Amino acid sequence: MSREDNVARHRQLYAYLRAGDWAGFIGAFPKVGLFNVFGHTPLSGSWTDRDEFFANGADVRATKLRPGGTFALRSRMVVADDYYTVGMMETDAQGTNGVAYDQHYIQIIGHRGGKLVEYWEFFNTTVLEAVIYDNPLGMLRNRPRNPVDILISTTGSPLL
Repeated sequence: MSREDNVARHRQLYAYLRAGDWAGFIGAFPKVGLFNVFGHTPLSGSWTDRDEFFANGADVRATKLRPGGTFALRSRMVVADDYYTVGMMETDAQGTNGVAYDQHYIQIIGHRGGKLVEYWEFFNTTVLEAVIYDNPLGMLRNRPRNPVDILISTTGSPLL
């Protein structure tokens, strides 16, 4: 597939999020892939099972964020090479604790054969901790159960 096709697939993910279509967003990924979230939060780690990965954050979306917020309120850019797309997006949501979830994300998505095969997510963990876990970050959390390994790739693209 072309770089343009990869960018279009990445932008479609943002369209799903803007519309609140979590089923469309989740369904865009294969059942088995590589799913990574950086940081030391309870949502951080690495998974190969799509459903297990997204279930990890489902209770957060359902119980810690007020209805009516928008993920991917604005997407800043999507750039591509032959294997990866990189995009930036913002959220506009409110935590049930009254703190604004004014979050910025960077996602790196690996593509192979016209499919999404890798998902790497980076965001402000301080905002997540304050809104979702009522943690003002007086202490550093422990390393995630499944730490992210930045040298793992399923696309065949060299990472170094």
